[in-house]
Amino acid sequence: AHAPFFSSADAWAMRNHASARPVAWTGLPPGIAKNYARGKRLPPGIAKKLSPQLLAQLPQRPGYEYAQVGADIVLIETATRLVVDILEDVFN
Repeated sequence: AHAPFFSSADAWAMRNHASARPVAWTGLPPGIAKNYARGKRLPPGIAKKLSPQLLAQLPQRPGYEYAQVGADIVLIETATRLVVDILEDVFN
C-alpha cells in the first residue's frame, strides 16, 4: 500500500480555513529547512499541532497525523515521522 496524500478537497479545506483564521508562523532555520522534504523524517521540534477546527475538516488517516511546519501543512507517518506529503504555503 502506498502512503496517502492530500487531495484537492483537503487542500481547499486547509487553505479556506487558514485564510479565515490567520496564524503566526516563522521561517525554518536553514539547517532544518534543508532536511525538511517528502520522504525524509520530520526534524524534531518544528511541527505545530493543527487546530481542532481544521482537523475536523480533514479525513482521518489511521497511522498518519497532520502538522503545521512554517507556512505549510504536512502529513506524517506517526510511527516513523516520515513526511509523506506537504501542502505548501497554506498560511501565506
